[in-house]
Amino acid sequence: MAEKLIFHYQARNSIIHRIDPRIKIIIIFTISAAMFTVNPLQFAVLFGYVLSGCLIARLPFTRYKKELRFFFLLLVVIVLSRWISSKSLIPSLYYGARFILVVAAGLLLTDSTAPEDLTLALYWFIRPFKFINPKRTAIQFNLTVSFIPIIFDSVLEIREARKSRLDNTWRKPVKRIISFSSQIFDLILQKAEEISYALESRLFDEKILHGSIAFRKTDFIVLILTIGIIAGLLLVR
Repeated sequence: MAEKLIFHYQARNSIIHRIDPRIKIIIIFTISAAMFTVNPLQFAVLFGYVLSGCLIARLPFTRYKKELRFFFLLLVVIVLSRWISSKSLIPSLYYGARFILVVAAGLLLTDSTAPEDLTLALYWFIRPFKFINPKRTAIQFNLTVSFIPIIFDSVLEIREARKSRLDNTWRKPVKRIISFSSQIFDLILQKAEEISYALESRLFDEKILHGSIAFRKTDFIVLILTIGIIAGLLLVR
């Protein structure tokens, strides 16, 4: 069976892993917003900043290569569709680079942050909005996000199983795609049912949030550094 890697939390001893998840979310949203207002050279600085974070967190990109094929396909579709509509290659590649930055930031967040910490961070942000039931919303969001790696795991698991049976990729491709999709859907439902039973067996209560998070001096230093870099880029035109 394929090793489960992408969009899964990987416990490591790095400064990125130790940063408060609320600070990570603020930084990622700030970078994501800034990348639409900067020029290509400034964007390269933002891209390098995120890439540096990925290297510090020691993201295993070489081991992600199988899972990243899906995003590579999306990248090709984005660049080609933009190129066809605009008839200009450089702006199309620029749009593709933005997509890569978003994916890298998402990988950095999920790889370096435990799911329960993400839930606590989201609850902290939406806690003032009592009308949406902050605890339930935070937990539901975390469960929804948890299905992203489950989908990738299911695809890899089925693909490896078919490969072990010497499945012919080119024989009856339409029938194979339908069968493959059906198996993925069934496996996802099975895994969702297992999660439901696991939560039920643990007497899961959506009103109770486990764990705790606290700001540290390092968190504010990283936040100030990031905001300073972005502000500097926006001021230098």
